[in-house]
Amino acid sequence: MRGGEIVGGQPRHRAPVVFGEGPEKASGDGYSVVGVRAEYRFSERASVFASIDNLFDEEYATFGLFGQADEVLGSEFDEPYFVGPGAPRAAWVGFRIEL
Repeated sequence: MRGGEIVGGQPRHRAPVVFGEGPEKASGDGYSVVGVRAEYRFSERASVFASIDNLFDEEYATFGLFGQADEVLGSEFDEPYFVGPGAPRAAWVGFRIEL
């Protein structure tokens, strides 16, 4: 079967969240990230594909926690709230052959 296919969407969404309890409570922003994928099949066993994650290069954090930043990063970092940055835009192109 020959033909092309474009899969739009593949969205990921996260609502705002709250980390911790009491006076050290912090919140993380919500985010939406979109990925797209396209594939063209030359035959039932051969195709070429392309994929882009985080199409609009959204800056976002995937998690948060409390800790002693100054113990790791030095005394100028006194904020006890850490976040893990989300993945930036990334793209792949490849060939698929099924034996």
